[in-house]
Amino acid sequence: MLTIIGGITGVWNMIPWGGTIIRTSVVLQNFGVNSTPQELWKEILPIQIVGTILVVLLAIYFGSKEKKRVFNEVFEDSETQHKIFQIHLLSWIKNLTLTIITILLMIKFSKIPSYFIFLIATAIALLINFKNGKDQIKIIEKNAAVAFNTAGTFLAAGVFLGIFKESGMTKSLADILVYIFPTFLLPQVGRVLGSLGSVIGIAFSSDLYYYSFVPVVIEAVEKFKINPKSIALAMLVGQNVGTVINPCIPTTFLAIGLAGVELKDHIKFSLKYLVLISLIMVLTGVFLGIF
Repeated sequence: MLTIIGGITGVWNMIPWGGTIIRTSVVLQNFGVNSTPQELWKEILPIQIVGTILVVLLAIYFGSKEKKRVFNEVFEDSETQHKIFQIHLLSWIKNLTLTIITILLMIKFSKIPSYFIFLIATAIALLINFKNGKDQIKIIEKNAAVAFNTAGTFLAAGVFLGIFKESGMTKSLADILVYIFPTFLLPQVGRVLGSLGSVIGIAFSSDLYYYSFVPVVIEAVEKFKINPKSIALAMLVGQNVGTVINPCIPTTFLAIGLAGVELKDHIKFSLKYLVLISLIMVLTGVFLGIF
């Protein structure tokens, strides 16, 4: 179950307001590629659909193996019967409509920053669901308390990227990568590392992977005139699929804690399936001309 949940969240972690695709956009801008997060998302959307199908097939496979284990879970919690905010049918329809309109606007107007559309949609959602200003503040504090820290991280990362690139450190690390990586595979480095992203990502936090490793790889193959976007997107896909097994990410420990499994057992079981999914997704991107 943890593998399935991790697989689908990894596939759909690449959304315009998600941290990984925003990091990818920031990195590409430092290499002269001005692509907004929603523009990148539109390119990889077909790959996400393929990834979703793969995870569903994996779920069917696990289901056939575990057919003797039938779960009939009924969640009865008397406290949940007295929710502070009741969601009526009309409210549900309003929220669904707002979500669809928001997604369509981000696809249609890709030149407009996704955060601008998302912020407006969030404000409208708060007005729709919570009439009282105090309730709106409580909801923001409960669900988006880390938003300000995240924004600070991205600003600091931009400074770090500038120092990392302009000081020559990126070039030096790129030279080392060129030296140890097989020469005949260098033109395909993005595809290779993307396919193995679930494995490689285990050694990196998200910030280190996108703000250090990806620029190094792009710099390493610069002489081959390979589009930095194709490399970054391939590595984005591979790393995201393996997010659930990354010990550098706090949510991994939350997941294994809730599932009641050891990290080593989780990685040992899930890794082969996640690598297969990322490999097929990267090959799909190659077939579609995205990578």
